[in-house]
Amino acid sequence: VTDGGALSPKRSWSPRLTLRSHYDAVRALAFVPCHPALVTASEDATLKLWNLQKPLVPKKNAALDVEPVYAFRGHRGPVLQVAVAAGDGGDSGDSGLCCSAGVDARIRCWRLPGLDSDPYDGYDPRVLRGVLDGHADAVWGLAFDVTGRHLASCSADGTVRLWDPRGDSGGGTGGAGTCLSVLDGHKDHGVPTSVTFVPTHPAQLVAGFRSGATVLYDLEATKATLVSPNGGHDCSLHLCHLLQRTCVQELPAHRRKHSEAVLAVAFHPRRALSASAGADALAKVFV
Repeated sequence: VTDGGALSPKRSWSPRLTLRSHYDAVRALAFVPCHPALVTASEDATLKLWNLQKPLVPKKNAALDVEPVYAFRGHRGPVLQVAVAAGDGGDSGDSGLCCSAGVDARIRCWRLPGLDSDPYDGYDPRVLRGVLDGHADAVWGLAFDVTGRHLASCSADGTVRLWDPRGDSGGGTGGAGTCLSVLDGHKDHGVPTSVTFVPTHPAQLVAGFRSGATVLYDLEATKATLVSPNGGHDCSLHLCHLLQRTCVQELPAHRRKHSEAVLAVAFHPRRALSASAGADALAKVFV
């Protein structure tokens, strides 16, 4: 975070919004990089886009309710992960590119509509930009690199893949999306469950595994280096200062359901906003 000292150890976060529109556990969420907006992904097979600057009432509530701007439908089964990249300027009115994946093993790429969209408009199938096929089992992790041009995924099929979701790296595939590589070197560690790019080194990718192992990939040298990792379900959020190795704030956030509670957290890359997703079908936004 580059403005306002949002991650300062002296900063205290307070609940601002409660997002209640999902009917089942919220498995993942991602902020829209250039806007005060959030996308949530749920086991109810939908994704929802939220405008976090909508006028809100009443003022007496500590955590206020807000309705989603748009609901994305198309997954067959629970949606487990979502990633959002800033818009590429090619589609007027779009807020960015969103990719989602779940138990149906397919990665769907969506155009994010403008945040001023009428939530009562009918569903527009043209928001689906394309589908990335290749995984043979549930997709547990998705992440864009800092440029928003490449997407990484990991699946219960045991593979980690690198994609060009817009289909423009190979020259002229017309936005169809392509798989650039299938990464290996981790077969001894089991199923990968999460993946992310190293922010300061775009050519490095980290994947976490069910075994507790963490593998660092060098995408240019196409090799893997093992490092090590890990978390729990105590129903609260812990803000930690890594250099001081201390917990600077604990926030109660979600109710326990089926031995799970907090399922995902995210920080906005440019604004003093954070969010959490829970097994209680809620998402919460903190300022």
